[in-house]
Amino acid sequence: MRPVVSATAPMTRVEYGDYECPFCWMAYTVVQDLRHRLGDRLRNAFRNFSLIKIHPYAEAAAKTADA
Repeated sequence: MRPVVSATAPMTRVEYGDYECPFCWMAYTVVQDLRHRLGDRLRNAFRNFSLIKIHPYAEAAAKTADA
């Protein structure tokens, strides 16, 4: 079951992530658990934070995802 995204949710979780970062990927299961537990009380926002010096393809991935 996918939770409903609410524009009026009382909580907002902002994540800054890099598409090549292994730690960002490991956090995915935690984020999904939060979404399922809190449902429409939580809204998620993702911001690209590409670490281009150590992840050379992250910026291209971020631009592709935004497109």
